[in-house]
This record gives sequence, structure tokens and C-alpha cells, in this order.
Amino acid sequence: WAVPDEVLTLRVEMVNLAHVTLYREAPLGATLYRIYRSDAPNGVFTLLGETENLFYEDLNEGSSTDTYYYQVRGVNPCGQEGP
Repeated sequence: WAVPDEVLTLRVEMVNLAHVTLYREAPLGATLYRIYRSDAPNGVFTLLGETENLFYEDLNEGSSTDTYYYQVRGVNPCGQEGP
């Protein structure tokens, strides 16, 4: 299996001032997505979770006054993560 392509498009929406929902494109070769979050653009990104969906909800973070930065990486069936 080839390593999945990079996720180039990520849209972020606030849901009822409670949740942050991330929507992304489906990069070639990805069957699963890992979602990472950091409090700095070049900081340490921590794994939030994995999903097979093209969206992910960061629950209860919409009411926070903190600023978060997100990364989404595609994962192929062998578990190899894309850039």
C-alpha cells in the first residue's frame, strides 16, 4: 500500500459554541484519519483520536478561550501515516 497523500484542505466550524468540527478532503490512499491538536502552530501535536469519517468533532472545546491548531493525517490499511 502506498503512503496516503497529504490532507490539503481542512475546514473548521464551531457548533453551538460547544464543539469544534473538522471537515477534510479524502486524500488518495487513506482509509483512516488521525487528528492531532496543539496550542501553538509549531508546537507539539497530540493525538486526539482516529476516525474513518471525513469529519471529526473536538467535543466541548468550542467554549474554551484557548486557541488550538489542528493537523489531520491519512492512514492506509497497513497503518502507514501520510504527511
